[in-house]
Amino acid sequence: MPGNDPGAQRPTWNPRYLIYARSQGHPDPDEMLRADRERYPGGVMAGFMIWIQTRWVEFRQLKGWRESDPLSHQDHREFTAWIDAQVPGGPLTALDLNTETTDP
Repeated sequence: MPGNDPGAQRPTWNPRYLIYARSQGHPDPDEMLRADRERYPGGVMAGFMIWIQTRWVEFRQLKGWRESDPLSHQDHREFTAWIDAQVPGGPLTALDLNTETTDP
């Protein structure tokens, strides 16, 4: 699990997870995992999955897109920037917005 070894290099986190953690008042993603482990025993990522799906619904409605409409890499980048702008404490840094983890 990322962050368990204090001597290890900084883990690469999904930028959307970093935004989720910040939205829940946990700027440290390791703290967010601990909080969600307590809140969702047996499904530590449930909080993130619910949150991100809700944001996708909002974004698609804003854009006038149907759920079945295909999404491009640019749409994914725009979505990440949009959710980042919605949460106080941003924006993410260039280090956090690693293009390999931003694209689907």
